[in-house]
Amino acid sequence: MLNRQPSKIKEVVFEIDKDWAQICRLMPRLHHKDRDKYRYVHSVFIDGEQLQPIFSYCVTNLDAGQGIGENALFSQCLKHYAPKTLFECIFFVDVYRECCTNLELHMKEIYLNKEKIQKCEGVDIILKDSDGVLIWDYQLDNLIRLFKTDLLKIRDFYEMLNLVDMVSGFRRGILSGKMLFVELSGRLMVNSQKSLYDILSERMLISKTVEPNIEGGYNLFCALN
Repeated sequence: MLNRQPSKIKEVVFEIDKDWAQICRLMPRLHHKDRDKYRYVHSVFIDGEQLQPIFSYCVTNLDAGQGIGENALFSQCLKHYAPKTLFECIFFVDVYRECCTNLELHMKEIYLNKEKIQKCEGVDIILKDSDGVLIWDYQLDNLIRLFKTDLLKIRDFYEMLNLVDMVSGFRRGILSGKMLFVELSGRLMVNSQKSLYDILSERMLISKTVEPNIEGGYNLFCALN
């Protein structure tokens, strides 16, 4: 049953100067110096005696059309996309947050493209948690590990990196858009037809990977069940 108490889930844009005490309950690691650095905090949380955060982030300026106070958009999207499992909730939270901070992203487009992904057996197993979408850092790391032996054979690449963890180094290189990593990903073949570059282009629907917001996704999951 989806969300027996939908009113518990709230989305609020706080003013840092006016709502500092409330913000600190949601973001306990926030430093007092951030009061001078930012003006607003966008938060989604489970309301109650003990606030349970879903996500929060600080901003200096609001986007056009974004107002101070409560907003119903998160709840509307939640009702429409109706995540049920824990991983579906984590995916929903991370996609929603990225769409809030990048106006070029749209949830509707991401979910539509998700349905269009073509099957690729080995890759689908690695990306099973997000139903085939490449969204989390650990998923990209696991994709790169498929080619760790191949990468070790590329002496110049390995020496140039000079990294303890070559996998995370390659991930950072890909996400930064450096040409060396783009070219290499095009040479690493997942199968006879698709390269790692092809998989990245097709599956990375938010143009990057992020650390999964497990706490926020779990809090949402518990609120819906």
